[in-house]
Amino acid sequence: MYYCNDIIYNLNLNNMEIIIAVVSVLSTLVVVGIVLSFVVLRKSIKEKVDVEVFHSLERYITQELEESNRIREQEINDVHSHLSHLKEELLRDIDSTHNTIESRCDKLYDEISKVKTNNKSKELLTD
Repeated sequence: MYYCNDIIYNLNLNNMEIIIAVVSVLSTLVVVGIVLSFVVLRKSIKEKVDVEVFHSLERYITQELEESNRIREQEINDVHSHLSHLKEELLRDIDSTHNTIESRCDKLYDEISKVKTNNKSKELLTD
């Protein structure tokens, strides 16, 4: 567990990315489990069930798995798209804030320069 936490920390993943990764791994494991159970089922009842019924069931399960995978991939793509949009908004806000701070710093520098110039002028006049 400590090793997994180090990997997640080093990859700098946020919570949503971790959730997506975990859901992807779990859904892959579920698909593998279903396929393995299907293979075991096929071997165990190969001669006990009518071949046509078995092939019909096989096609149905394959279609359901493909539909499930398609839905899962669409949901992952939607989440990824939403995260990309949020990232773009955040970067725009950061740029805007940076530009505002830069502008304020420039104005402050100008004011400081004016004050220094005025002080030097006053010193020259008093000398």
